[in-house]
Amino acid sequence: MATIRSLRKRWRAKQYISAAMLGTLFAVALVAATSISLAPARMRFSVVKAEIVTYRKPPTGPDTNTHLNLNLVANNTSQRTAVWFDSMSTEIWYGPAATAWVRTKNAWLPTGWQPPRSLISINMSIDYGYVPNSDATDYCRVVVKSKVFFRFGLASTRPFTIKFSCLNVNFVDNTSLPVVCG
Repeated sequence: MATIRSLRKRWRAKQYISAAMLGTLFAVALVAATSISLAPARMRFSVVKAEIVTYRKPPTGPDTNTHLNLNLVANNTSQRTAVWFDSMSTEIWYGPAATAWVRTKNAWLPTGWQPPRSLISINMSIDYGYVPNSDATDYCRVVVKSKVFFRFGLASTRPFTIKFSCLNVNFVDNTSLPVVCG
């Protein structure tokens, strides 16, 4: 008569190794699927508006404050990933050799998450001591650095820094707009 102990088969070393390999394969597949789904969205940026605005105090007085206003469009081309813009700074390099620059004071960032496959507009204003007869702002280089978060479902990523530049942005007569940034 067979006992209970003799009916139960014991695993061999080969079976333990196979089970460990299957467990490892499952863990790798789970990590790969998670990292692929949380990968940063593909973002495209372009400058669609660039202008020089002069404010006068009083309205009939001399030029007192000049701003370079910039309208940047962010295109989230991802099919699944939403984007949150946490901060953004912009530098405008100008002059014959692009050796001088000014940094943004105000960037009006959107509130909330930018949904997948959508466009948002980000307006920026740069305080600039512009001389009306200067050609320093004809063809500028706009350098943007932004801290963003990505979200897939309820999972959010750590912050990423996106840096890109837009060449030949013309603030004087907008002849080069829109400028696709890279």
